[in-house]
Amino acid sequence: MNSLNFIKLKLIYIFRYNDIYFNIYLDNKLDFFIGGQFVKLALKYKNDYIYRFYSLVNSPCDRFLEFYISRIKNGYLSNKLYNLNINSNIYISNLSYGKFTILNVLKNKNIDTLWMICNGTGISPFLSILKTYIFYIKKKVKNIFLLWGIKHLNNFHYLNVLLILQKIYNKNILNFIISVSNFKKYLKLPFYYGRVSNINLYYFICNKFNNIINNDSRFMICGSSKMFKDVFFLLNKKFNILKKNIFSEIYF
Repeated sequence: MNSLNFIKLKLIYIFRYNDIYFNIYLDNKLDFFIGGQFVKLALKYKNDYIYRFYSLVNSPCDRFLEFYISRIKNGYLSNKLYNLNINSNIYISNLSYGKFTILNVLKNKNIDTLWMICNGTGISPFLSILKTYIFYIKKKVKNIFLLWGIKHLNNFHYLNVLLILQKIYNKNILNFIISVSNFKKYLKLPFYYGRVSNINLYYFICNKFNNIINNDSRFMICGSSKMFKDVFFLLNKKFNILKKNIFSEIYF
């Protein structure tokens, strides 16, 4: 692959939460990207580049590019990235990609409720969107429900960021619910036991926050293909949400 497609950067910082999840930080040398988009992240291998697509967590105006990554078993790139040292060379595409953006979803329309539904590292584009379009979203959206599915409580890594965003948006506008699938004891909000594809979770949210699920809302889904299929079926078949009101980005 032509090296002109990539920008060479140094690894500024790496934070490893555990053996699976980690953040990497690079200097923000991108000329342009839209909150919610992704880039190619690459390492040089012989005379070529090994790359994968990763969403940006940061807003375009942030000093650092931030990536939230999970190690894939037997995955070549994610394991290499996890074991990098500070100042290692990393390459990113000089272009950003994707239509999973708030501008594409809202199309400058006012809506009642925006549902942001994700699992695992699928939260990345939502954090970027919420950081980038604060005034636009507050003007166009009455309610936001961010549903984040994780397997274990110790995979809940962005509490401080979510609390700051909730304060910026106002708690009456932005609510986040963490759906924990491998925890059977009673959980209080913002935690919920189950998967983000569990229909009872949506009934619970609607009852708790006096909301309804209809086609005046928009639904953004980001994460694994299985999660997307389950949530899409739930919205489309159980709640009669039109396909045109459901937007997705599938990670794996």
